[in-house]
Amino acid sequence: MALKNYVRATELDCEFLEAFLDLGDLLRDLGEFQRAADSYTKAIDLDPTRTESYLNRAHIYGTMGKHELEVDDYDSAITLMPHNPILHGRRGAALILLERYDEAIDDYSILLALKPTFLWARVIRGDAYAAVGKNCEAIEDYTAFINLHPEYAETYVNRGKAWHNLAEYEKAIEDLSRAIELSPDLAEAYYHRGLSRESSGMKMPAVADYRMAAQLGDANAQKLLKDRNIFQ
Repeated sequence: MALKNYVRATELDCEFLEAFLDLGDLLRDLGEFQRAADSYTKAIDLDPTRTESYLNRAHIYGTMGKHELEVDDYDSAITLMPHNPILHGRRGAALILLERYDEAIDDYSILLALKPTFLWARVIRGDAYAAVGKNCEAIEDYTAFINLHPEYAETYVNRGKAWHNLAEYEKAIEDLSRAIELSPDLAEAYYHRGLSRESSGMKMPAVADYRMAAQLGDANAQKLLKDRNIFQ
């Protein structure tokens, strides 16, 4: 009944902005994402200065996996509200999904300039730095987060991988060992510690790590052991 009422409202008054926004919200909640996007598009056509309309449509496009269109809508929203850190964070997340890492780094840098206390942005920017091979910058971001939140095993894994990429194997092993202490079932940590141990000449401990990672379900470790004909 509510859907029929909103549709009827938009038919009676094709310039009723709020009705198109409400209809879009309802269609979104019903899982009719393309129709929801179309309704938000009509709202944007009626008032292209309404940030809410772009954000709602961006959310829909993100849900549909249309991340290029999602970024376009965040571009429009940020033009209207350039100093909103959340918008930069959302656009940055969409850019990462598109593997446009340098642009994502710029967005998260703006976010952190506007809101330095949002430390999770350091982790996400660190991941983006790592994706483009900027391991020193990634380590700096991970370290800033770890200093205030030393309880997250995944961040030690990420920093350990960055140390490994810099051939700093002892530091990588130290971080990955700490991750295992915090989360003993974290398969990825064993696998990457194995890589660092092997790179530093510790063959048998490396194999033990690969076996543990494989037992915990790490596909990379399972493949490595299979390719080398090592019994798991």
